[in-house]
Amino acid sequence: MRSLRNVLIAAIATMGLFTTAAGAVVMKTTRGHRVSVTLRAGVKRSHLRGLSLVRSRTSRARASAGGVLLYHGGPVLHSEAPYLIYWTPAGHSIPSSNQTVLNQYLSDVAIDSGGTDNVYAVLTQYSDTSGAASYSQTFGSSQVIQDTHAYPANNKGGCPLATGITACVTDGQLQAEITRLIGVDHLGTGVGAHAPIYFVITPQDVNVCLSGGACSTNNFCAYHGFFNDGSAPVLYSSVPFSVWAGGSVKGCQDDGTAVYQTPDQGSQRKFFGDHGYQIADNLSHELSETITDPLINAWYTSGFGSEVGDLCEAFAPVSNPNKDLSAHAYFPTLAGTAAAGDLVDQFFNGHYYYNQTEWSNAAGDCMATPTT
Repeated sequence: MRSLRNVLIAAIATMGLFTTAAGAVVMKTTRGHRVSVTLRAGVKRSHLRGLSLVRSRTSRARASAGGVLLYHGGPVLHSEAPYLIYWTPAGHSIPSSNQTVLNQYLSDVAIDSGGTDNVYAVLTQYSDTSGAASYSQTFGSSQVIQDTHAYPANNKGGCPLATGITACVTDGQLQAEITRLIGVDHLGTGVGAHAPIYFVITPQDVNVCLSGGACSTNNFCAYHGFFNDGSAPVLYSSVPFSVWAGGSVKGCQDDGTAVYQTPDQGSQRKFFGDHGYQIADNLSHELSETITDPLINAWYTSGFGSEVGDLCEAFAPVSNPNKDLSAHAYFPTLAGTAAAGDLVDQFFNGHYYYNQTEWSNAAGDCMATPTT
């Protein structure tokens, strides 16, 4: 299985079909709001107009085990409670199969909490002043929110419609909606025990935009950040389905293969090819980075400020952490073939998934588990 994958990757590169991603970057808006943006394949950092780089203060930062991720003094999470907010007003929808896949993914990840045979176990090497990050998650039905509140009017520039797009929301509007839900549903905030992380999932026909017209339809796959609700930080992430708009199959699955890869194992056959698996991969990226860098002042590299997931999000035959490229971005595979589009590399609670690896300072490489 692995040999076939490698042959196909080599063939793709030889034919000139292989394109490298620009990786991701920690940036801030003109108002000083920090976000960590996962870029689409082929997008350059310079395309993110209206955002500026957050560079590491290397004189104050330190690495663990000689790795490239530096610690900047902020907190990591020691337990977390991710929420899925499906923001779908009248006239918009997210297919039930997509939601089933995402709900199952977070449920499976939570059930396997404390395990040592998946990507979340890699994160436990990163610590703050009170100890190491923990793979300790909870997820239940109360953490799935069906939000039918109308999208706010958008009369300002920088949040455009596009082919197949019928609505657009800004980052500020996402924050305002999360704040509204926190008040209405009496939800939690902060970075303490069982820290809530609010993943806002928007439909394929809804664009999400940051500063300067950097949007999910043209620039990024997802992003995470925080804002303050009173005196408490609110951890959140935008994970939009609009990355699929315009038929973009591989823009956010930069694994070196030409075919969209989803599980095709056992009971998951009925969901083969479902877009939800790729969105779960984006969510995994942002969840991992929120655990290790919730306030974007903990673990990231010098220079462009890459986080634990950024270094491993894009495949290249030769690894180059300085460019967020890794030969082990989606490796090793557990089952499937690249040609059939059914590669898998993660196994949670009896279900297969295809998620990128995470950077290990201890190993100096992208790892699917702490030892592989």
